[in-house]
Amino acid sequence: MLATLLPITGPVMVCVLLGFLWKKFNWAYDTQMVTHLVMRVGAPCLIISSLSRTPVSRDTLEHMLLVTAILIGVMAVLGAVAIVIAKQSMRSFLGPLIFPNSGNMGLPVCLFAFGEKGLTLALAVFMVMSIAHFTLGIALVSGRSVLKEMVTNPIIYSIAAAVFMIYTRLDLPLWIQNTVNLLGDFTIPLMLLTLGVSLAGLQIGSLGKSLYFALMRLGIGVGAGWLVAELFDLRGVARGVSDPAGGHAGGGVQLPVRHAVQPGTAGDCRCGDDIDPAVVPADSGDLGVCAVKKTEPQQLDLMGMNTDSQWHRPLADLEAGIAHIRQSPTVQGIVELIVCRPRTGERKVLPEGWLDVETGLRGDNWKQRGFARNAGGLAHPDMQLNLMNARAIALIAGTSSRWALAGDQFYVDLDLSAANLPPGTRLQLGDAIIQVTAEPHLGCKKFQQRFGKDAVSFVNSPVGRELNLRGINARVVQGGKVPTGATITRLNAN
Repeated sequence: MLATLLPITGPVMVCVLLGFLWKKFNWAYDTQMVTHLVMRVGAPCLIISSLSRTPVSRDTLEHMLLVTAILIGVMAVLGAVAIVIAKQSMRSFLGPLIFPNSGNMGLPVCLFAFGEKGLTLALAVFMVMSIAHFTLGIALVSGRSVLKEMVTNPIIYSIAAAVFMIYTRLDLPLWIQNTVNLLGDFTIPLMLLTLGVSLAGLQIGSLGKSLYFALMRLGIGVGAGWLVAELFDLRGVARGVSDPAGGHAGGGVQLPVRHAVQPGTAGDCRCGDDIDPAVVPADSGDLGVCAVKKTEPQQLDLMGMNTDSQWHRPLADLEAGIAHIRQSPTVQGIVELIVCRPRTGERKVLPEGWLDVETGLRGDNWKQRGFARNAGGLAHPDMQLNLMNARAIALIAGTSSRWALAGDQFYVDLDLSAANLPPGTRLQLGDAIIQVTAEPHLGCKKFQQRFGKDAVSFVNSPVGRELNLRGINARVVQGGKVPTGATITRLNAN
């Protein structure tokens, strides 16, 4: 239990403690300046930065925005009941019971518990909470119009900019993206330090009343979060983020299965015979199959048939995303998703993978499946692992729940182009080291069935081959553990 919670809560508590001690030592800390810096610069940049660089679908964000709006309504009703029972002022206490500390505490906890995708969904919650706070919250306390606060608040403008970028699929120029990334990165540490400073100056006027409302706040948060999560059947990262008490650090589970896609005719496919698709939702309101339990892999059983072309993106849209793919890190990136293939018709999305020199990804059937065009049908040693660029699959698949349709084992945010990773290049993933091989990895009939004819033309085009958009093959040279979210680093090109 401690080993699970400490990496999530430890950094948060240390930062808060530093702020607390800073205040207790009477060292100068300009809370007003830091607050203005965070709210006018840091938080707006964090919103734009996270929502522009993390592959979360528009439908997912829309779903989370709706969930948060309803969550606020539920907490308002429960909070009003608690205040009536205590016979206290509605104006004084309703705001604190409605609005959780989604900035100072919610964002870092979701980041450490669920990674970048968790932070992105948490920012969707934070956006709605911020809008409600700067309108309903201020009006509730002051009893006056909040038009001026809305017009002058940079967070409102950053929300509008982020929504515009998501809907128009606008990619920021690299220098602007790097700037907002840099400015956004100081937001969470400063929020936590300021929280510690505030706690150090806190004085309790009435212990009984304080204890009552503290317990009510916790109970309302957990109760409202659970109620809304059950109402919308949220699972995984989305369920954790929607809980205003801080999320479920244990991870999540797969969404309910509605439809799935079965493989088509393999033909001359070089992807391998067992590369089958993963679960596809019946509608676009998915919340991501990438959210898996921390304690065990999530198994996906494939059934049914869905070849609806609504999932296929036109060539013009795909080509418009090339600039964003070219901005992938060249030396060090992130392992975004790990999938193994135990048997035909089964998939496991793994929280962490183990690589072995002899068997490849542990639990995967690469060795048992073999390769028809290899001598004796034995597994091809240079096709032990398949890697695909995370930005490319996000562009092609459209929603994160469809990434596993491509059938690769590792989806990484790294430049996989031949110029950056020629055959022989070694990469370190977590504790393991792999080597890029010369065996080609191209789009085929299976890929066309899942993503459309334009997607195959896109990945097999001259620029697609240049960037290895369909992916690359590799073999293991040093075994070891590879957690989801681990860094992937280019070592050399021997």
